[in-house]
Amino acid sequence: REANIGQNPNIRFCSGRNVPFVEAISLIMGRPNVSWVIVENGIALYNSLTKEAPLFVPGVTAETKKTFDWLRQKAILQILKDYPNLSLWPGNMFSITFSRKSGSNMATDEIRESLAKSRLLRRLVRKRIIRIICSHNSISIVPPQVHKGTAVDFLAKKEAINPRQSLGIGDSKHDISFLGKMKFVGCPINADNPCQEFVKGRGNSGRVSRFCHAMGVIDIICHFTGIEPPDFLKNI
Repeated sequence: REANIGQNPNIRFCSGRNVPFVEAISLIMGRPNVSWVIVENGIALYNSLTKEAPLFVPGVTAETKKTFDWLRQKAILQILKDYPNLSLWPGNMFSITFSRKSGSNMATDEIRESLAKSRLLRRLVRKRIIRIICSHNSISIVPPQVHKGTAVDFLAKKEAINPRQSLGIGDSKHDISFLGKMKFVGCPINADNPCQEFVKGRGNSGRVSRFCHAMGVIDIICHFTGIEPPDFLKNI
């Protein structure tokens, strides 16, 4: 909230989630005092202040949109039938995301590999028409030429942001595409191993927090900005 009213550097989202999710988090945080943020793994920029229509990144072409229209119409129901341990993440405008159901024993990377070899999707994967990525609990089908790194480039040019004067925080190997553009990087302790190793490899410009989730994010921000940590962090 302090950042949102201009006392500290601006905070922007670079999320794999969709517009409704980012909108909800913006409201919780007191609505960040910035314009465009990144949604759906780099598919588009969204402005939660003006409510403008999402702005697709240059890599999202008319042909790409046709492919994903077909996937939504023909592939989603078949995937849900073939993988009953998945549920569709609602509200995406472009990319297709599935969440692993609670209690499922199958790891998301195993599901991703299985989907990539499936009769339904293997041709699209082989021809690099789609890319299948996964995090701890979700699997997304996205265009191969679009990721968070390309979206950060697009956002930086549009908003005159210098990534080499910025701090990036992530928790997944898929965040490395944008973390690599930042001067400072961090991740919470619950980040996956590739992300943690990348951050550790940055030496003094990287920080793996001993806290997880949002507490880790706050710890990293305080470390690099010199902001006094809140009492609930100092007392742990």
